[in-house]
Amino acid sequence: DTALSEVQGKLAPQTGAHDLCFVFTRPTLDPYWALHTVTLVPEH
Repeated sequence: DTALSEVQGKLAPQTGAHDLCFVFTRPTLDPYWALHTVTLVPEH
């Protein structure tokens, strides 16, 4: 599905609850991107 994307990256280990901010840059606002679901998985 071309509407789905996977982004990979590393986060430093944390304890407790924290906010996670995503910033998208595009030359125009159309289409307007939004996130439906974000899943964080531990590194294998």
